[in-house]
Amino acid sequence: MTAALAPLALAAALAPTAQAADTGTRGLWTLSTRGDTVVLKFVYTAPPEDEDAPYRCVAVLDTGRSVTAGIGGTNYRTVELVESSGGHRVATARCEDNDGELRSVGSIDFRLPGPPTLHYVATRHFWFDDDD
Repeated sequence: MTAALAPLALAAALAPTAQAADTGTRGLWTLSTRGDTVVLKFVYTAPPEDEDAPYRCVAVLDTGRSVTAGIGGTNYRTVELVESSGGHRVATARCEDNDGELRSVGSIDFRLPGPPTLHYVATRHFWFDDDD
């Protein structure tokens, strides 16, 4: 009987154990164009813990134009920028972690003017380890 239980004991020893809770802040942002308008959508996987202190994301175009999105009770926000200078453009973004620090979440290259209808360009994902 003991020999029959040995494989079960080995399997139990190799089974995955419970991991610590995920303390990361995760999200993504997308960039689309519509004519001379840049459409940015910022998404967090969960709304901020404090409803009175929304997450903040700031996008800046290489022309110097910028826009800030406050992400509160819902976990996303869409904002738009109208940019009259055409050609190759770059948008960079920074978003808040759980400590309120704005951290880089990457950049997206695109061209203006875009098609007259909404045209998806790219998505960037981010994850901040809130234990840092």
